[in-house]
Amino acid sequence: MLSPLLYLGFVAVTAGLAVAQFYFLPRNLGPAQFALAALALSVIQGAQQFGDLGAHNASLRVSLPREERVRLRESALLLSTVVCLAGVVVGLGLGVAGVGFGYLAACACATAWFLTPDKVHSSGAVQLGDERAATRHNLVWQNAPKVGSVVGSFGGTALSTVLGALANALLFYRPALPRLGAGRLLLSQAHLILPGLALSVSAFLMMWTDTYALSAVAGLADAGQYQAVVRPLTGITYLYLPVISLIQAAHNAGLVRRERRLMMMGALMGVGGSLGVGLGLYLFGQSIWPAFTFPADVVLACGAAAALACASAVVGGQLTLRGRQGVAAVNTLLGAGLLLVLSLVLIPGLGAVGAGLASASAWALVVVCHSAALLWTPRPHVPGLS
Repeated sequence: MLSPLLYLGFVAVTAGLAVAQFYFLPRNLGPAQFALAALALSVIQGAQQFGDLGAHNASLRVSLPREERVRLRESALLLSTVVCLAGVVVGLGLGVAGVGFGYLAACACATAWFLTPDKVHSSGAVQLGDERAATRHNLVWQNAPKVGSVVGSFGGTALSTVLGALANALLFYRPALPRLGAGRLLLSQAHLILPGLALSVSAFLMMWTDTYALSAVAGLADAGQYQAVVRPLTGITYLYLPVISLIQAAHNAGLVRRERRLMMMGALMGVGGSLGVGLGLYLFGQSIWPAFTFPADVVLACGAAAALACASAVVGGQLTLRGRQGVAAVNTLLGAGLLLVLSLVLIPGLGAVGAGLASASAWALVVVCHSAALLWTPRPHVPGLS
């Protein structure tokens, strides 16, 4: 079991680096370049989710035999490798064709590929209930891009920012390639992998549809202004995501009371973090980032979305652990669909406020759907535990 001191150390390092990233990137880049950098970092996040199909990988299903879950991780490593390398090739092709974002996307996919092994090793540690190892691997894949992007942002462009993330990911790279025969495993396990994959894709859409829509409708400068509010608020994920890994480890070890305490702690950290960060942005945001504005209505809408996203992650994680990631995927896809519709309806008239309201409404729908499904889902028996 992970000691409270080590956990607090991990949270302090991760939160500190997140604060550094949120502080330096807007200051060094300005609204338009910051928007491009944020979109590139979204590609890193999306591609990383294939490393173990995100936090909701089918390999975390405790109802499956141990050997099957190990094979699922091997399949996930293959899928991640194919997706990330394909992204590099496509991004370079777009860049050569004159699409500037192509080079950013190529660097982002390469960064995700270099971080994939630590995501896979973290998944294995979670399965074993090894909280120390899970936290150690999470420390690498969560924080390596942050350090590099902060250093790269002093180059003043989105490209230098992403190149910094790529260089630092390469520094921590632990070589891991798919085993021979992993392709056959992938095909045979499609019925187990597809629900987790759908959930990862829908979660990505929930996190970024509003920003992509805002950049398309209102332009990169407005999207950069919006991200200056959203990024610090979503930084609270680095407080409760480690808790979710601990919840998974406690569940796998059959520690029911610890699991419940951790769930409560994760939810409280998300809500409290949203309130604290939102208030700080409203009071001090413009003095810290003079090129950006922090209207109360935008901050309030985005803060509500961040708190609801935390609740969705905690409740949705329980659905996955109980073998209902297909249901969780459907719920999240419903939320993503609502987010897209509301973004297109609200952004033309309300701008960033509309994007925040669309996000909060979509996350609220997901939380309601997850909670309803959880009430009808019993806890599974964990093999090997009485």
